[in-house]
Amino acid sequence: MAESVSRKATRLLREVFGLQSFRDGQLEAIEAVADGKDVVVKLTTAGGKSLCYQLPPLLCGSSSCCLIVSPLHALMIEQVAKLQTLGLSAVSCVSVSQLEEIPECVLNCCQYFYLSPECVVSSKWLTLMRTRVGDRVKLIAVDEAHCVTEWANFRPNYCKIGSVRSHCNCPIMILTATITRPQLKDINDEATLEPITTMLREDRSVKTIIYVGTKALATTLWEILCWSGKVAIHHSSLTYGTKRQTEEDFRAGKVTVVIATIEFGMGIDVSDVRLVLYYGVPRSVMEVYQMFGRAGRDDQ
Repeated sequence: MAESVSRKATRLLREVFGLQSFRDGQLEAIEAVADGKDVVVKLTTAGGKSLCYQLPPLLCGSSSCCLIVSPLHALMIEQVAKLQTLGLSAVSCVSVSQLEEIPECVLNCCQYFYLSPECVVSSKWLTLMRTRVGDRVKLIAVDEAHCVTEWANFRPNYCKIGSVRSHCNCPIMILTATITRPQLKDINDEATLEPITTMLREDRSVKTIIYVGTKALATTLWEILCWSGKVAIHHSSLTYGTKRQTEEDFRAGKVTVVIATIEFGMGIDVSDVRLVLYYGVPRSVMEVYQMFGRAGRDDQ
């Protein structure tokens, strides 16, 4: 009987990486790419993003490899060294000249290629993809993916990353700790990536109120956060029915984060709020006291 993806991934997690269990979101991301789906992984800094692309190639056998596009040279060197201590083959290149120095034996058996955006779209690498490496690539990972739009002006090769996909038949995983819906659209448009299965995982199980000083700021924050979890907005310009529904959904756990102006946010009466934040500068100490009094009303 064939070993399931979940079971095999868990076994590899323990045998290869020396870890006992996956963090929230990791296994789902791994299962998604194993099923051939493109995926976005949004996890907090130090939340375990690298494992999401380091493990999948091992599911496909020792001859498979992963192509990781990263803008951070120091991080690439650190991850290559860590993989090598685990007995895995990895190499990093930030320039075309470094690509030319890769030994034949490494090209044939390397499991992880860490490349800069400039390297990955170079004619040298695209030739290697077409003639040597492409058949072995089982996943393309774009790390620090928000840089595709934020750094495109001075690193224009970010906008050409999608070109490498024509040389292999595999899913793409983009990873970041911070990304907005407009940035995600830019990544699809500029990097010519396929439509992606979005899998944004953060801890939204804790009921949270984020207070802001103005309706405009509440709307801005909501537009940034609403697509990545159970987030609602609460201010005076909304209809009574909308605000009432938000409060009911928040109480029932259908919504776990409410962004609210102070005047109307104070009316939210939910006993199991665990976290209260204020985005900006409060107008007074008393105002802060009132806001924080929204949390822990169930004495927990």
